[in-house]
Amino acid sequence: MARDKKAVYYRLEIDTLLCTLCPICASRCEKGAISQKMDNSIIYLYFENKLCDGCKVCERLCPESALKVVSTHQMGVKSILLNSGDVAVCEECNQPFASLKHLERAYDKSKTLLSARRRLCPICRINRLLSSVEMP
Repeated sequence: MARDKKAVYYRLEIDTLLCTLCPICASRCEKGAISQKMDNSIIYLYFENKLCDGCKVCERLCPESALKVVSTHQMGVKSILLNSGDVAVCEECNQPFASLKHLERAYDKSKTLLSARRRLCPICRINRLLSSVEMP
């Protein structure tokens, strides 16, 4: 069976120094071409070009401008590991919850004081806020 040389596929170029492994690209990819997996200590970002339709939603939504969708005539045969990094673990419940690089970048952008930087998952952060509010 001859392969159609005019078929267009897409590949995803990534600047791993800029990418914080936030979940935006993976969560907004309607075709499932970008996926994110987390184990206890590492978070992984994968791309599967045979699923990508070239819509560039990931490229437009990336807060760090770390992604670029490029056309190609080669279809991939498996998922490609784009990036990986350490996972932040909640200081209260000890559950992994986010990319450490993403959390650090968010703190840097918000100019949060070093002394106020706590690694709390969303549930523990809400519980902490609710416990500090006095109920009438």
